[in-house]
Amino acid sequence: MRALQGQKTDRIDARRIAEYLQYGLLRGSFIPPRPIRHLRQLTRMRVHIQQDRNRLTNRIGRLLETVNIKLGSVPSNIAGKSGRAMLQHIAEGPAGS
Repeated sequence: MRALQGQKTDRIDARRIAEYLQYGLLRGSFIPPRPIRHLRQLTRMRVHIQQDRNRLTNRIGRLLETVNIKLGSVPSNIAGKSGRAMLQHIAEGPAGS
């Protein structure tokens, strides 16, 4: 709904919207069908999980650099198979301990 010229307040807007609804001058918002809403929710969840994974991978890389371990330059991906193996080896500590 477009705003009209003049004073604009929430109270005036509410009255105007109520009047338009009373005369049937407003259309309802589009609400997608349930399967589409479910797919959108899954897509949003997937994006959030990917962002969390990237955030954690970057955090691991920064933590390693703070203790002078430049692991990011050895494997192409810290979260890949070889990167995880190196992290596991670091976590286990020296072999003789």
